[in-house]
Amino acid sequence: MQEPSNPHHSTGNAAAYLGNSERTLARWRSLREGPPYIRVGRKVRYLQSDLDEWLARHRVHPVREGRPVGCGGGAHQRPTSERHGR
Repeated sequence: MQEPSNPHHSTGNAAAYLGNSERTLARWRSLREGPPYIRVGRKVRYLQSDLDEWLARHRVHPVREGRPVGCGGGAHQRPTSERHGR
């Protein structure tokens, strides 16, 4: 028998994959947050592709593209008047 191309996960497996608890996923479902899921009767399943897409959408890029680190403009800089002794 051939493996499905898009396997599904139980809440426990999905929580482990995302690094969260089952309780967190249950809370997200009740708040209509978190990754998409499938409910069949009382069972909840998460598709691997949905988990991967959800993680990708929550990826944070700490440095703006096209701007080298240390080029100024960040919140850590002192106001111009302080830098120039005014």
